[in-house]
Amino acid sequence: MRNATIRLLLTAALISASPGFAEPQVIGLGDESAAVPSTPEEWVTACGALAGSTYDAGRQGMGVLDDKDLFLGAAQSTCEEAVRQSPDSAEAATWLGRVYRLIGRAGEAVPLLQQGADAGSPFAMMLLSELLIDPYRYDVDSSSDYEGGIAMREQAAATGFAPAQVMLAHAYEYSEQIEENRGEAFRLYALAADQKHPYALFKLGVDAHSGITREQNFAEAMNWYQAAADRNSADGMNGIAQLYEFGQGTAQDYARAAEYHRKAADRGNAASQAELGYFYERGLGVETDPVQAVGWYEKAAGQGNAYAQGSLALQYLFGPGVPVDVDKGLALAQSSAMLGSSFGASILGILYAEGMGTDRDLNTALYYYRDAADNGDTYSQGRIPVIEAELACAQQAGSPWETGLSQDGRELEAIDAETAIAACENALTQNPESIGDKAWLARAYLAAGDESRSAPLMQQAASAGNVLAVSMAADLAFERSTDPTILANAFAALDVPANEKDFMPALYSLARAYEFGLGTEPDMSKAIALYRRAAEFAYPSAASRLAELGSNEGEAIATAANGFGRELAAPF
Repeated sequence: MRNATIRLLLTAALISASPGFAEPQVIGLGDESAAVPSTPEEWVTACGALAGSTYDAGRQGMGVLDDKDLFLGAAQSTCEEAVRQSPDSAEAATWLGRVYRLIGRAGEAVPLLQQGADAGSPFAMMLLSELLIDPYRYDVDSSSDYEGGIAMREQAAATGFAPAQVMLAHAYEYSEQIEENRGEAFRLYALAADQKHPYALFKLGVDAHSGITREQNFAEAMNWYQAAADRNSADGMNGIAQLYEFGQGTAQDYARAAEYHRKAADRGNAASQAELGYFYERGLGVETDPVQAVGWYEKAAGQGNAYAQGSLALQYLFGPGVPVDVDKGLALAQSSAMLGSSFGASILGILYAEGMGTDRDLNTALYYYRDAADNGDTYSQGRIPVIEAELACAQQAGSPWETGLSQDGRELEAIDAETAIAACENALTQNPESIGDKAWLARAYLAAGDESRSAPLMQQAASAGNVLAVSMAADLAFERSTDPTILANAFAALDVPANEKDFMPALYSLARAYEFGLGTEPDMSKAIALYRRAAEFAYPSAASRLAELGSNEGEAIATAANGFGRELAAPF
């Protein structure tokens, strides 16, 4: 009987997947007697081989345990024919319902699974419970029935059906539509493990490894993980790899850890894919290979692994495994943080603190650092005092028109120079390479009238593209110099902060340059357009200047030609 079942499985797996399939071509695979099922019973048997559970009663391990391992096209065609020929078969109905649930036809799966459940199939009960609890996930036109779904899942588990025991245990462990009860969860895992369910074996390994409901016992964890791995569980292989990686219950052995991580990674385990990326990045148990590291990180990141996304973000930010792409690095760090990763949040803290791939925003940086620190990230914990010192500097000497400082910065004339200098010198001591801090300290010195100390810091920050420093340097050139080359360079430097960064002081300075011919030919129409644009962003100096100029553009041009306005204070 078993040989006949295998022959039918091989035959059915070759059937065309079209909904109304024609007579299938049969390939004997070395067995000339292989043929298309010819009786209703044979069709049901073939359907079960393709879509049944290995834990279905009387199946002796035949079938497919994981949904991801189903050959959906062949299973659909075979089970549709089985149901057509045996419409009263609860087994065939259950198995076709399983397939429909996975191919976007869950609404049609409901009556099939109900037929199986009514006949007492625990597999049907388990599958139907998913559709009752979360119909929206499967696009079923029905409201949720949590109580009915949980009750049906409990009924299926009570029959001893291992997959239902595992599903119910998972719900208890992670509080999914049911109150958390880890003791009950691991009791159910143990029952399923008695039936050699791979995931249940793995979970008992996790319990022994982590001491969730019992004392830690690494030797027992290894035994449970090995039992799961022997049943082709990638999770079990990952567990063995961790024990070797961290030397828990065995000598630390990165080579053995890499071996088991690769086995798990090749089977699609995202955690092992991420760890294998780390091993290749650091040369642990394998030769250092940045390209291999990126390849494994990408596989894991594609499955939503937050650590891999963070690691890949760093690769795109700094290399060397891929060409630097700061925008992609930022996006990956954001995705990692959204998944709750303290690693991703810490990277975002760095990016916002330093203005990499985004405008510098210390308040946002502080938010991410605190979020990461609250979840145990020690690097972020150490960065928080630095950011707080820098914010103190920003509050005293930053411009309110800088990103993230609308509530903190102040206009130049409102700066308390002594307080600002002390705060910014302290900030720069804690973060000596910070371009933004240098610009703020330069501004504080400028407020104190100390251009000799302001100038070198301003120049360093301006050379790095800091919009505040560029704007300050340009305004000083306009106010202090008559050298055409210096004025032209100052005018050109304002383009990016004004037009690409929308930094209002730079936009206002550019308008003044057009009005008074500073580094460019006078163009009153352009000047007025820029003043208006700045005024739309509520920049007060622009609104005031428009009011002074009035609505007569001809008169405004004549005024500009006479040089009126050169005495206007620098806007930074």
